[in-house]
Amino acid sequence: MSSNVIACFKWVYDEADVVVDASLTPDFSRAKSKISEYDRNAIEAAVQVAAKSGGMPLGLTLGSSAAASGLKDALSRGLAEVYLIDCGAEAPSDYRVVTEALAKAIKTMPEVGLVICAEGSSDRYGRQTASRLGAVLDWPTVTSVVSVETDGGSLKVSRKLEDSFETLALPLPAVVAVLPEINNPDLPGMKAILAAKRKPQHTLEFASLSVDATPAVTVTAVTGLQNNRKQLVFDGPDEATNVAEFIEALRKEGTIS
Repeated sequence: MSSNVIACFKWVYDEADVVVDASLTPDFSRAKSKISEYDRNAIEAAVQVAAKSGGMPLGLTLGSSAAASGLKDALSRGLAEVYLIDCGAEAPSDYRVVTEALAKAIKTMPEVGLVICAEGSSDRYGRQTASRLGAVLDWPTVTSVVSVETDGGSLKVSRKLEDSFETLALPLPAVVAVLPEINNPDLPGMKAILAAKRKPQHTLEFASLSVDATPAVTVTAVTGLQNNRKQLVFDGPDEATNVAEFIEALRKEGTIS
């Protein structure tokens, strides 16, 4: 395999800056943005696979014009070039729209052999992008991947299931979704950050891809769940008494018999 490897990534709000008010409504007004934590693993995986296979690691993201702020960060993490699908003031959130746009962009990129996504993004974690993208491209797709190896024109991956690991071989081109345990991305050093300024950045206008932006699913309301926990604390001086009271409280709730 000497074809290029694409890492899909997303520019999201930093969850540490999001405030939730008394009505359980999230406030993003003071939140900064960043590359999704899980997508950093996808980028690192693409860089590692490309280094072994002889291809180039490329980045692809879709977002509002503000997402351009994350391109240099992505490049500093080892990508050779990045592509932004610029959606203007607001990016679509419907998975069909997003994946069709990504698929059309991928078809314009040079010699793509493998697309790596994170299992989910840190803002929504819908776990749909890779599967839908593979369906649109009509490429073999594997999710929950924890290791990737290339061998000529094929790919061998290890997939984490509930109680076992599954080893799969699949032809290229393909799409995989990786779990965070696949690697431990390092923070970019100053040399990498400076080098990122000189790497190519490409912009594709969303409108130029001719994707029907009508959402298939519309969110009509978001209602927060009230916290009904009793918040009982057993912190007396005698540990045995604390344990006995805790067990009795569970019995009263019907949690244990």
